[in-house]
Amino acid sequence: MVRPDEVAKTALAHYGIDEQIRKVKEELFELNQELECDITKIDEERMIDEMADVYLSMLSLYGYFNNLNDRIVERIEFKAERLYSRIQREREG
Repeated sequence: MVRPDEVAKTALAHYGIDEQIRKVKEELFELNQELECDITKIDEERMIDEMADVYLSMLSLYGYFNNLNDRIVERIEFKAERLYSRIQREREG
């Protein structure tokens, strides 16, 4: 099975960053359209496909900005910690 990060890297090399940025925008737009529906009426298969498309296209951006990956991971960890703390405070009342 082909690794998604390797395919994303290949897509970036083949299509270039401008096309990959356009692709990310397109995929985010399509995911947003799926999320606009009533949550009880969402087509799960389409949602899964759109989420997978966003993930794969974002991998190309990570590949392009690979020198920033450590900083991206730090921000993800910071934001995850902040969200967790907020949830804990809300649970405590």
